[in-house]
Amino acid sequence: MTRHACILVLLFASSLCVLQFGFHGFPWHMVGIKFLCTHEPIWLYNTTARADRDCEVDEMKMINRLSVILMRSYYEKRTKISAYIQGTFDPSDRKRMFITIPSAAKAIVQSVTEELMYLSKKLRCAVIRITVLPGPETIYDLRVRNSSLSRGPSRGCKNKFAKLAPTSSGIYESKCQDILSRKIEQQLIIQGKEVPRNGHLR
Repeated sequence: MTRHACILVLLFASSLCVLQFGFHGFPWHMVGIKFLCTHEPIWLYNTTARADRDCEVDEMKMINRLSVILMRSYYEKRTKISAYIQGTFDPSDRKRMFITIPSAAKAIVQSVTEELMYLSKKLRCAVIRITVLPGPETIYDLRVRNSSLSRGPSRGCKNKFAKLAPTSSGIYESKCQDILSRKIEQQLIIQGKEVPRNGHLR
């Protein structure tokens, strides 16, 4: 898919979550899809990964029963970087998602899997386990929907994350909201020819 075609697809599909699932057709047993099926930004709140970038946020651009496309943005050395991330849901376990790795990056990263470990009842937050191969360790993220930031993660999310991740780094700050309106200075396209950095795929 060319860069231009990818952008057109994302613009066309920005409201597919509502159109495809509606009020009665949503497969409620697919809990991983439930958390992502929102037009709210989803923020990286805490992580066990090394904190080499700030204000990481995902915005859903397209979702269906098979896959999702997210725009992942963050600051690296005060520069805003955004990348389209494509995830494919595991048909045998809807809590698991496989991140598409561009062929140009497979020499660096062979596979990335994100697995939902905990989801709050009101969909406020989630605990995600990320497995990167090759890689020395498993990463745990605590992610929070934008509308829940004032209250913070639920008690269940915090307890589950603390159990899985005794030590972690806080990523989200109130000033991070500026990244949603700030002009993109650098953009990485997962289906394009650019060689993406390892970091944004995790």
